[in-house]
Amino acid sequence: MIAERSSILQHPDVSIANVYEWLTRHSAWSLPGGIHEGGRALFTWVRCPSASHPDAHPSAYLNHKKNWVECRACGFEGGIFAMVVGAGEAENYAAAAKWVESQLGIKPAERPALDEQPDMRHFGGIGLPNERKTATYTYTDLHGKRLYWIHRYDGDPGADGRSKRFTVHHQTSGGRYKKGYGPDGKVPYRLTSFARAHAERRVLIMPEGEKCADAIEDLDLLATTIPFGTNSKMIESWKVYFRLVPAVLQLTDSDEEGRAAAAHRAAWLKRNGVFVRTVDLAPERNDGFDIWDWKRERRHISSVTLRTELTEMLLRPALR
Repeated sequence: MIAERSSILQHPDVSIANVYEWLTRHSAWSLPGGIHEGGRALFTWVRCPSASHPDAHPSAYLNHKKNWVECRACGFEGGIFAMVVGAGEAENYAAAAKWVESQLGIKPAERPALDEQPDMRHFGGIGLPNERKTATYTYTDLHGKRLYWIHRYDGDPGADGRSKRFTVHHQTSGGRYKKGYGPDGKVPYRLTSFARAHAERRVLIMPEGEKCADAIEDLDLLATTIPFGTNSKMIESWKVYFRLVPAVLQLTDSDEEGRAAAAHRAAWLKRNGVFVRTVDLAPERNDGFDIWDWKRERRHISSVTLRTELTEMLLRPALR
């Protein structure tokens, strides 16, 4: 099998650029970097191909000489097969090789047209105008050991209209700080709350984003979320965590994108035997209203009263 995979990589049409375009339908060549060889760019900037990183602007680069991809924002990196696995098209390298082989039979004229990469904000593809770091979210294991952390940056809207961005970091066993999730991979936020929910037989609340989860925990309730929110996929290995809790109460952002993401997560939870109920705090709205906004509107109310109000509104119906 290893020899078969290696032979596929020797095919003249199998390159990091071609496979990136097959996976994403984005151009691999529209944003060349500054280093050229033989009149062609040795690397180009692209949107990250990782399924767990909804990259709206080019944060990753393709190294065409080494057939390698690396994201400067989330830390995702690897060769051709790793990119196919990371994009969600295969579960392992053997399946990735088969996927690449299946693509070789498709003629260029039969493929959809490619999208150009959006303009970069500056060299490196990351950063917001007048940005500042506003929060750091630490992800741990069930016992509280730090696995990785996410920095949040807010600033003026960039070319894509977004006014926030995130970077992921971890510490190696040797003490070095690197970008990316580290050897343990992605996990849900606040895994210690899963352990408490299991031990105390309490409901776990799952809003959209770490800021909202922290707002709920400030009321002495238990909360979690998943990294990179709306566009992130649920990972099969997470079912061992969600099966620990008696019930999950999911709070959706009140907009089309948030409701669609909540429906996807609810289906995944039900499929894995987890009791889940989804609540839309403002079904009449479509502006992204969330639990943080709800709490901000009631900022003059004491935490005890807020907790009681939220509990009565959300937790009791979830356990009927």
